[in-house]
Amino acid sequence: MLLSLAILKSANVTEKYFYGANQTIFFAQKNRFFLDVVKILETKLEEVGSAESFNQIVGMPILLRDDQSDLEGSLNLNSGATLLDINILVDDEGQINQPFYDFLERVLMEYNLRDMHFFLITLVDALDLDDEPRVFGSELANEDPRFKDGEIASYSAFRSILDYYAKIRDDRVIYDVPWEDIIGFKKSKTDINYITPRLRNYLETFYGFNFHFNEDDIIKDQETLESLVFDTSVLDALGITYYVPLLTCKMEFSIMERTMQINFDYDLHTKRVGAIETTF
Repeated sequence: MLLSLAILKSANVTEKYFYGANQTIFFAQKNRFFLDVVKILETKLEEVGSAESFNQIVGMPILLRDDQSDLEGSLNLNSGATLLDINILVDDEGQINQPFYDFLERVLMEYNLRDMHFFLITLVDALDLDDEPRVFGSELANEDPRFKDGEIASYSAFRSILDYYAKIRDDRVIYDVPWEDIIGFKKSKTDINYITPRLRNYLETFYGFNFHFNEDDIIKDQETLESLVFDTSVLDALGITYYVPLLTCKMEFSIMERTMQINFDYDLHTKRVGAIETTF
């Protein structure tokens, strides 16, 4: 019996060892492969520097293969500037970006919120750095010490503001607003060539902008932009321009009978990688 237990324990330890070793090999190869892909982006996309050349690589699937490890996969490149950066609603001095505020107000008017203005003021108070509420109860940081005023870096942080409003005004309609089709948190401008269909519809409806051009065409310069938009000051206030060198990359690959996906942003100008998310 003791001998049997010893053999069983030894087999168990051996299995755990090989599992751990395989895990180590898997993650080492994954990291090396990821770094190789970033190097490829740095070298192959070095000449991309305009709306036209950027358009040529967006949506382009790239097949990946590493003969040394039998690792294979794909890389998809898309614009990372499809949403409005909510952080420009308030400037560094705590002043409200009024055209952006008005835009959000018009979006919210389509929903029957109990207190639209309280929500917007709560959002503004969340973005400015002082702890003085503009109206009673609008300073979330005073009500929840876990919340920090200033830049909103993720949807989960933004969700805290939605949750606070929904609770204090007993209004869950705020969750019906398609926020994920409208706002982002990447601290970048928004590329008018790749904005979401919903955002494009809002711009056309609210401001009469004419975006009905051939889908194969792009807005490549300021002159083309001004021919479609009578007043570009609204676009400037919303942080929208005709070329933003930011890619959202989706990398999928299989190795050792496991599949992994890595999503990340790549800035063509600074050659920096950010917002890395890994899923198995």
